[in-house]
Amino acid sequence: MASKNFFLVGDDVSTTQSILVPPTYGPDELKRAVARHFHIVQPSGVSFHTSYGSINTVSDVLDANEPIGIRIDNQAVREPDGPEGLPIVGSFYEIFPDHLGNHTRLFRQYGGLIKTTNMGKTNYLTDDPEIAAVALNESIYFSKKINEDHPLWGVKDNIATFVGDTETETWRLSHKFLPTSMGPKAVRHYAPLIQETVRRSFAVFDAFAESGRSWNGYQYMVKLASETIGKVILGQNFGHLVNADAPFHPIPLSILTMFQLNKRVASRGAWYQNLPFGDPKKLRETHKLCYALIEGIVSDIETSDTAMPKMPMAEAALKASNLVEYLIKGTDEKGETFPRSMIVPNIVMLTSAGFTTTASLLSWLIYSVTEHPGNQERLLQELVNNGISETTEWSVDLVSKLSFLDKFVKETQRLHNPAFQPARTAKTDVIVPGGYRLKADSVVVCALHSLHTNPNHWHDPSQFDPDRWDTAEVKGRHRGMYLPFATGPRGCIGFNFALLEAKIIFSELIYRYEFIRDGSENVQYDPEFQLVRPLNLYVDLVIRHKRLVHATQSHQEREQYETRGDPRHISSENTLVPDEHTRTSASNQPLAPWTNGTYATPNSSLEETLNEPASLPLMIQGGDPMQDFATFLESIGLSEQWESEGLPSMEQWIFPTDSAVAPQAGLKDAVPNEFDSEDRSLQNHTAEEALFSNFGSRLPSLQPDGSEAENRLQSSADTIRLHSIHNISESQYRSFLNTIDGFHRVLPKGFAPPSKYALSRFLHGFIDGLNEHLPFIHSPTLHIESCNSALVLAIAACGSQYRFETSQGVQLFYAARAIVLETMKQKGFGIQAGYTNSAQCNSPAAAFPSNFLPGAAAEDNFDETVEIIQTLLLLIIYATWGNNGTIAQELGFLDNTLASLVRAHGLNEPPQSFDLMDDSNDVNWHTWVSRELNRRTKFVAYCFLNLHCLMYNTPPLLLNADLGLDMPCSNALWSAQNANEWRLAYESVGKRSNISFQRSFASLFSKGELSATDETPSTALGNHILLHALFQQLYFARQLCLFPLDHDHQAREITGLDAVLRTWKSRWKDTPESSTDPRNPAGPIAFTSAALLGQIYVRIQVDLGPHRALMTRDPSTIARALVNAPQTIVRGPGLITALLHAVHALSIPVQLGIDFVARTHSFYWSVQHCLAAVEYAHLLTRWLLALPGPTEPSRHERMLFLWITRLLDETEHGIRVPMENRLNLIQNLDTGRQLSISIIRVWARIFNGNTSWEIVDVVSASLKAYADLLEQSWS
Repeated sequence: MASKNFFLVGDDVSTTQSILVPPTYGPDELKRAVARHFHIVQPSGVSFHTSYGSINTVSDVLDANEPIGIRIDNQAVREPDGPEGLPIVGSFYEIFPDHLGNHTRLFRQYGGLIKTTNMGKTNYLTDDPEIAAVALNESIYFSKKINEDHPLWGVKDNIATFVGDTETETWRLSHKFLPTSMGPKAVRHYAPLIQETVRRSFAVFDAFAESGRSWNGYQYMVKLASETIGKVILGQNFGHLVNADAPFHPIPLSILTMFQLNKRVASRGAWYQNLPFGDPKKLRETHKLCYALIEGIVSDIETSDTAMPKMPMAEAALKASNLVEYLIKGTDEKGETFPRSMIVPNIVMLTSAGFTTTASLLSWLIYSVTEHPGNQERLLQELVNNGISETTEWSVDLVSKLSFLDKFVKETQRLHNPAFQPARTAKTDVIVPGGYRLKADSVVVCALHSLHTNPNHWHDPSQFDPDRWDTAEVKGRHRGMYLPFATGPRGCIGFNFALLEAKIIFSELIYRYEFIRDGSENVQYDPEFQLVRPLNLYVDLVIRHKRLVHATQSHQEREQYETRGDPRHISSENTLVPDEHTRTSASNQPLAPWTNGTYATPNSSLEETLNEPASLPLMIQGGDPMQDFATFLESIGLSEQWESEGLPSMEQWIFPTDSAVAPQAGLKDAVPNEFDSEDRSLQNHTAEEALFSNFGSRLPSLQPDGSEAENRLQSSADTIRLHSIHNISESQYRSFLNTIDGFHRVLPKGFAPPSKYALSRFLHGFIDGLNEHLPFIHSPTLHIESCNSALVLAIAACGSQYRFETSQGVQLFYAARAIVLETMKQKGFGIQAGYTNSAQCNSPAAAFPSNFLPGAAAEDNFDETVEIIQTLLLLIIYATWGNNGTIAQELGFLDNTLASLVRAHGLNEPPQSFDLMDDSNDVNWHTWVSRELNRRTKFVAYCFLNLHCLMYNTPPLLLNADLGLDMPCSNALWSAQNANEWRLAYESVGKRSNISFQRSFASLFSKGELSATDETPSTALGNHILLHALFQQLYFARQLCLFPLDHDHQAREITGLDAVLRTWKSRWKDTPESSTDPRNPAGPIAFTSAALLGQIYVRIQVDLGPHRALMTRDPSTIARALVNAPQTIVRGPGLITALLHAVHALSIPVQLGIDFVARTHSFYWSVQHCLAAVEYAHLLTRWLLALPGPTEPSRHERMLFLWITRLLDETEHGIRVPMENRLNLIQNLDTGRQLSISIIRVWARIFNGNTSWEIVDVVSASLKAYADLLEQSWS
């Protein structure tokens, strides 16, 4: 092991330091070792240099005969530069009073990290995304340590969040309790309170509109935001909305005073802070007053007779009437509550940050909507399009549908973010990106305004453009470019609530009022306030229904408005808002409140909202899996336009309009208004929108009319034609027979080759059937006269299954097997006479000759070996999905042989990338096909061996870590029928490099966006591969678990896949080829992925893998294994998602018709669906039997119970009980047993007969036997 001398370029060469460099190091390992030694934050930026130039390899480093210089991002190491400053005051006058503008000026002058001094304090400011990201994410190099240079030094309190050091026990306690109370599940409960608060404010704003008075935007947004926060955190009504002139409550007033005084005092240095007079004294007194006021509220809640009992904090977050009560009564896993001494400081900070940031954001939203014409109309139109009305019940889910609102808020935060100086402190001497050296305890301040408007990273950064958030440039941005809530462990824990509050309030105001700026002077921000707030934002309001219904302006008034250019004068003919007499929904309900009636305002408190009786069916919103049905479909990649195809909604399934089965009014009234809103929204979609949806309909009609089919084919760039192989010519057939004849000595006795017509029939069956589900055979270039005869026979064997000629398939299987094994033996692939001993193929190096290993084979040998791999893969598919016990016994040998062959052939991309050559299109096409075919073959082999893991609970033979391949291409490229068609497709989408599997898989865990313009987007096959990789991750997580998963949260923590699956679903939805139409022109792979996704969700909850006995192929044995599987099931929030997938899967064939699906869908449904059905049926059975337990069924469970009973009404297994009485049976054990057996029998019938593969019949018979055994044991 050699020792080499390194030094930092920029330092003297005499500062060299010795580092051991093992010769086994790769370049990245060396960079990491050097970075650790020199405290360089980002190893990827390290480069090595000598007097001869840069060196790039470890061997070059080891061969260097002189000290090696280190550059970071190709820069010499240097100290940050900045304005020289004046004595004592330093850079004060270089920065204040316009610190936002001056920051930007200084960055342009001195670079991405600048040094500033102010009254003895030194800060380092950055507008570089790389530096901001590494500082805020914290590490061994950075933390939030509030020292004397830190902007928050004047208000430091280590007991309180936001203003305390990170590495303290109090911070860990705060971040143990507080995030639970502000997480997505808790935040969803706040929507009704926010809605109630903003609607109470209408009395104030209506008064301004009626009187024509302008008002200070920030002042009244403070009143509105603090009114909400007062209830959520303190349970207090501040009285800000009693009337327009209501005074400020002392608590928010004292907080605003502290924010102003702290900025003013802190900016003047440490000497100023301790003065016994002036602002420092006032700050201390205000601080003391605020703490005393909140201490009184905490004490009152603590001693209240109505306070709830102590309970786990996850439960307390959903039941507490306010945050103070949560902190008092919530307990951790040890049963301990939040320390009493820490409650008041943390409540002060949460209250302060809660309303001040939201008030500033709302003010800047009002500024943006008045400053940039056209956006107000777009916002209003989006609300109308989504069915928003004066009676809309807001929810997290409804807010998430407002895509333009989201972009508008983001763009406003980019230019006018309330917070502007999050800071972190260096824990040691460190070198950050760009080569800047910082000493220990240096404070790095992220100048968010400059960061968000950095022209090196944002196009036209000063332009207000909400649509920039749809561009690939912004979607693929660096993670440090946009940090409105900071990031890392000290990122804002309340951002979920802040965005929900701002979006609901702003939407309600936009819907009711038109905002008009009063005056034309520039709006100024306050340079002496802790946040960025507008000082002189004055606005007028016009109530929208006044404009539309009461045109009371005189001609003279209108002329004056036009002369002044007053935007209030807009004719009703040109408005986006419909007239009440002409624009109504299909149900004759007005789409907006165009009348002058009294506005209905809810009066319920937060406590009443959270503790109201659990009416049904109620959908809880937010991060909860039980969203409204349309959003649930969207969350698993299904269409949001499913109703446009004539399918009823979930609510209609449970509550049909038929009076014979309609429930009583009391129950029906409990259906949330989101359903009505969604109905109206869906009716506004045009037929074209439904037709050209990327997601397709949830369940397509089986025989679309010609125009629909034609339009579907023209609607997607990824459209493919139905594959067709030319009729086999006589010469081709003779050539095929001659090739087979060369293996007559090893062919099974009595084997007769298929006739020309049978062979053609079987090949078509394969291409139209199996190859649609597993597309790794390239049919346009498949020629039977030139490819391996074993491959042709294997294709024919599988294709015979799709022509229901099973006996022919068995003969073809044995013939293909004999030829491929003989071929491998002749080529020295380690296949001996006793080839059935799989141990002989366990070692790739021993099994295959040296000239076969990657890099040593000629191109012809390469293609021939891929054909052998394809043949083995097809034989494995046939043995797995058929029902021949003798053939199935060879799976172990075939699996090991395939895995060994794939490994030996190589799971990495060729060293040379594909580029178009000057040759003909035909040459380019065949070269490209060879690479893509190799890639797809190995990926499908990986997936199918993974499927064996799923079916038989055997370890996967190809691991995620083995795959060094790029992801497969799009269907447009793969399915091109000739070279010219391929060239056109390649030039439009193929020039971008394919993303590697490893990077794509890693991005699911890192939430990275894959939208770079130089890489191909996701494909349906690629997404399917990633889902198999996630299943493998789950399998090994289960194997490593040393104790039973007794609790719902344990299952989710052990597997860690909840967030990853959400990322996968988002990727699925963004994929152009994605559709759950099994007849999708791009193939049914995306439809199959939906089944695998549901199966993974089920496996997270119940690991049925070891208890299915599918290997036996015996229905009785499989049924007994299911009966004897573990009976326990953990009911909890995590189970709901799995149950939704299980019930939704059942609803598809029920709604289409069970017998209809059983007899017509064998081509469309893959075997994956029947395998998933076993787990769905078992899960629902165990859940239904667990409902009579001591725990009351949740709202979600009651909803699912009703849905199941309504679905079974469509079969002969329905329960003959009126809908309104069915909830009385939810904890009846006999009812649970009856429903369980019914569900199993329905699935058994769906997969009974008329299937291409016998394994489906085995599953059907096993489910029937399972139901029989349960029925016998319960009778």
